[in-house]
Amino acid sequence: MKLPVITHAGAYRLPEVGHQVIQSAWISFGISGLVRSTGYYPDGKLYGEFDASKEKQKPSLGIGYPGFRSDFEYGPGRENWVVMMKFDALKYSPQEHQLYLDHDGTFLPIPGHVGVGQADVEPLRHTFRTICEYVRSAIPRNILEASILVMSLFRRFLEAEQKTDDVVELFRKKIDADEKWEKSLEEICSELGYGRDRLRNEFFNRYKIAPNEYRARRRLQKILNLFAESRLTLKEVAFEVGMRNATH
Repeated sequence: MKLPVITHAGAYRLPEVGHQVIQSAWISFGISGLVRSTGYYPDGKLYGEFDASKEKQKPSLGIGYPGFRSDFEYGPGRENWVVMMKFDALKYSPQEHQLYLDHDGTFLPIPGHVGVGQADVEPLRHTFRTICEYVRSAIPRNILEASILVMSLFRRFLEAEQKTDDVVELFRKKIDADEKWEKSLEEICSELGYGRDRLRNEFFNRYKIAPNEYRARRRLQKILNLFAESRLTLKEVAFEVGMRNATH
């Protein structure tokens, strides 16, 4: 995945009423001053709206994509940071109304907005301010660091997409916990009360990797780690990963 190429970065602080069709991908950090907003997908379908007369604005990160449209109004006290970019890895599926990050052909779904807790506001403000300063410096090293910082922001969107309390995540955790391969995938599925085919499909849709391949990769990584970090014999390594013999 190539890093994003930043074309503009700045903070918007003046009151404003407007309508826009997004021309360039962006990542934004809205903190305060929003009075109202309505957002639409390129086909006109509503994807979000806000009215300060009905609810208090909460800090959030947002992604803009070319073709998306919005009507908005900002009042006094506005603080809205925006980083515009060219980022080929950011994709949009009009059929699903879904944003994705393309990681070497694997499309990872991400939400369009992520809430930000008060404890994270100042660290994120510092990150956006640093990105702006690096971009304005025109120094290649600084611009590279700014792009890396933008990628760290996208990590929050990937993390927000993860669900920690559903059966697919429980399935993954059970696979991780069975480090010696004492149970088959069918047995793990049975413990959760689900059929293997259903969980396999849902696991693949979530993580873009089949559960048996995921398990095999984790096993291989554990073998490599044991070789690198321990003084175990081949036979002992085989035992630690549930293999019957060192030849295997």
